[in-house]
Amino acid sequence: MLAVVGYVGCNSTAAIALLCVGTFFNGAQVPGYISNMQDIAPNLAGTLLGASTTVAYMLSMLSPIVVGVLTPDQSPGQWQSAFWVATAVYVSAAVFFCFCCSAELQQWNFGDREDAEAGGAKEESKVLLQEREKGRVPTDADEEDAKKSAS
Repeated sequence: MLAVVGYVGCNSTAAIALLCVGTFFNGAQVPGYISNMQDIAPNLAGTLLGASTTVAYMLSMLSPIVVGVLTPDQSPGQWQSAFWVATAVYVSAAVFFCFCCSAELQQWNFGDREDAEAGGAKEESKVLLQEREKGRVPTDADEEDAKKSAS
């Protein structure tokens, strides 16, 4: 959608409509990568979200600079190039996420420290990881048994 905006010329209605549709599809994919952080590391999901959002917003500050460099004369051809660059960034990020990311619980989620407060949560997470590796989803009764055996 984003690349097409550069080809509508001075038709502001079509440009706004295309940007709205593109924004809808962008919003539709957000729950995928947000929930992925909870899947891979429930103990560190907030930290992961904060770090990734910080990096994303810091890099997004470069977009006005890049657009300014690509559109010095504000011609339609230059704007087409700017929208194609934005499309390439979106597509490359999506391809990277599809091929390089996982929804599996990560071992680094458990940390190296043995805190007295986090001991119960750490044991519960380890049980969840073991159950996922066995290929079965634990029931509430399984989780209660695991807690009793851990204590």
